[in-house]
Amino acid sequence: MQSKERGKELYEGLKFEDIRVDVIHSDLSQAQEITVIQDC
Repeated sequence: MQSKERGKELYEGLKFEDIRVDVIHSDLSQAQEITVIQDC
């Protein structure tokens, strides 16, 4: 659980720095993971 929370914290910090970033974790479906990868 700590890793997911840390990932979300990093995401929040990086998205405002004009860095293309998103979060992939085990709660996402495979379709959602693919969408994240394609969008980045």
